[in-house]
Amino acid sequence: MKKNRFFSLLIILSTVLCSCSSLELDTDKLMNAFSSTEEDISTDYDSGIISNYASLPKTPNENTEQEFAANDFQDGVYRYYYDHLSEEDKIIYSQIYNILYNVETDVELYTLDVDKANELGNYVLLDNPSIFYIDTCKYTTISNNSGEMIQLTYSAVPLMDESSIISAREEIEAYTQKLVSAIGISPSEATESQHYDIAVGIYTYLIDNTDYVEDSLYNQSMYSLILGQTVCQGYATAFKYFCDLYQIPCILVSGTANGTPHAWNLVFLDRNWCHVDCTYGDGAYINTDISYTWFGFSDETASLSRTMANTDLLPECTSFDNDYYYRSGMLYDTYDLSQIVELSNASENHCFSFKFTNGESYAQACKNLFSDSSLSELMLNGGSINYINDDDSYTLYIVLYPN
Repeated sequence: MKKNRFFSLLIILSTVLCSCSSLELDTDKLMNAFSSTEEDISTDYDSGIISNYASLPKTPNENTEQEFAANDFQDGVYRYYYDHLSEEDKIIYSQIYNILYNVETDVELYTLDVDKANELGNYVLLDNPSIFYIDTCKYTTISNNSGEMIQLTYSAVPLMDESSIISAREEIEAYTQKLVSAIGISPSEATESQHYDIAVGIYTYLIDNTDYVEDSLYNQSMYSLILGQTVCQGYATAFKYFCDLYQIPCILVSGTANGTPHAWNLVFLDRNWCHVDCTYGDGAYINTDISYTWFGFSDETASLSRTMANTDLLPECTSFDNDYYYRSGMLYDTYDLSQIVELSNASENHCFSFKFTNGESYAQACKNLFSDSSLSELMLNGGSINYINDDDSYTLYIVLYPN
């Protein structure tokens, strides 16, 4: 009888199939990054990917389904994607979170659904920017001799070793102290009525202290922004991280901008959701390093140049009330030259901008100012004028050079 059991085991092991795939944190791959490719089982199990991460702070979860089911995280992080899952999917999400946070390997998941693991793994990364030290995530499928999948295991592959993770966390803490000092409001003392000004402060600080560099180190994580150079993914993950610090509901979203893969944020301020894009805000517009065009904009503005993944899951941003230009009195429903002249007269450095809620008024302003030469009314004493018209946001930027 013992011989028969041993023979059966040999048959099963000899017919094991394995497929592995990796998640790389590029914005164009973020929402569909776990596509499967077949690979020999020894590739992952014998490669010694992880050495020793035992001294890293652990999550409170135990590897039991009951513990995961009861997990509410209790860490102040706003997890929009987690909150909108079924109870069953929350268990798997929590398990994947634990694997990534603790840099674990070869953990058997509570599902055999590869697509589900793909989806929930993406949601974990979107919800949790503090997991900045993961390079790729791999899963392995194991099937029996009948071709039936019997196990799905999951592994985290880190960007850096344990000491580097600890050092990076210390750098993030030092950066956080500087940001909080610049904002002037402690996270523990912040009130909901202050959230708008705090979010503007975070936006400003990140842009002021960061350069957009495509090949920057760790550029798909918030840690790259801490180092001073990043791309859209770094801006968006960092903005969410600091919104979480101040208990401001914030979502990391991915999609495209002008056909290029892109990441930015949705933020809940003063009872309304709105878009915030630090990357576009860091553009060098006329005489300024920061553009607030991309703080608090609506779905209508976003639709001019963007598409979003997960639109069926994400909240709508229908109000203009959080648009920075609305708050500053520079967002118009209709074009009126007298209002533009008034803005021009009030500008301290002869540099000003304004924005429209609709394309018709924006087009009318462009025609009247630039084609019909009404710009001359802004320079009654002569001089020259430079301008930029941004069709992606219905915004006009004007600089006056008086004689």
